[in-house]
Amino acid sequence: MAILINAIYFKGDWTYPFDPNETENRTFHLADGTTKETPFMKETRKWAYIENDAFQAVALPYGSNQNLSMKVILPKEEIDFIKFKQLLTSANWETWNKEFQLREGTIVLPKFQMDYEVELNELLQDLGMKTAFHHDANFSKMIYGDDPVWISKVKQKTFIDVNEEGTEAAAATSVEMVKESSIVEDVFYMEVNRPFFVAITEDLTGSILFMGLISNPIVGE
Repeated sequence: MAILINAIYFKGDWTYPFDPNETENRTFHLADGTTKETPFMKETRKWAYIENDAFQAVALPYGSNQNLSMKVILPKEEIDFIKFKQLLTSANWETWNKEFQLREGTIVLPKFQMDYEVELNELLQDLGMKTAFHHDANFSKMIYGDDPVWISKVKQKTFIDVNEEGTEAAAATSVEMVKESSIVEDVFYMEVNRPFFVAITEDLTGSILFMGLISNPIVGE
């Protein structure tokens, strides 16, 4: 049996850590209409921020050079996840990233951990990688001997932990947008108390390292 593994690991400390003394339980509104109490972090300072008719978004930088950041996007209450995912195109993402501007404001963000595991056999075969999963697969350039070798299973598992110090993450392998700002106040307030989207990005190249929709923030013991 042969096992191929592709692993990614990320651990980053916030450029501006959240003060643990400001962390307190608040209400998070789940997508099904119920609520739960969960620890929320809070910090006020100048952040890279945008707001429009569809969402609020803030970029939380990592490290001293601030080339990495977590983009936290909070859809407006009338924009559900289905509508938001229709907006989440590569063209819109590129446009949004150009619109962040430094503004004084307060971010209230739940602590959360998330893990996800999925078997990729069916997806890879649907994408055209069919022969590799059958007995007649040809891996002769990778192995010695005549015994047949094929792929039996491909799995990917991801993990992310967001807290006051920073983020730890690992992985083993439409409605029309209005570009004009709808901000009416100089100081913003963004309380992430309902389902939201996050993406860890390398901002010099625009590469996305991790991304996900957080609908139920779970905090480890």
